[in-house]
Amino acid sequence: MRTLFLLFAFCLPFLIAAQEECKTAEDCFQRGLRTLFDKEKLAYQNECFSKAIKLDPNYMEAYHYRGGNYYKQGLYKEALKDYDKYLTLMGKSKKPSKYMLAKVHYQRAETYTKLNKGKNALADFKKASELMPKEEKYAAAYQAAQTKK
Repeated sequence: MRTLFLLFAFCLPFLIAAQEECKTAEDCFQRGLRTLFDKEKLAYQNECFSKAIKLDPNYMEAYHYRGGNYYKQGLYKEALKDYDKYLTLMGKSKKPSKYMLAKVHYQRAETYTKLNKGKNALADFKKASELMPKEEKYAAAYQAAQTKK
């Protein structure tokens, strides 16, 4: 019995800490990232990313990851909103990453495709392939979207 009590007393602080609210946007974001590859935790991740955004409405990466999760969940309109916000924030950045801009344009194009918005998808596939012309995936997607026109 004493061993059980000691085990409980030792583990209790860790259990309480795990359930504490995150206090900073970075903390919330990191909590979501810790479970990123667990498909069963998408709702938890979205909650973490949403809290990060609530604490810091300019937290670009939280929009990116939440947008990706929305896409995985089939919530395409929500994903588009997050991708749009990410691209807006990235556009205001002093040194925007071409790689990330291309990636999010590609992801947004994929989302437009799911919503049967071919013209929008074509424009984003084109932008992604222009930003990263050596990326074969982007060029191939742009070519495929052109043939569907």
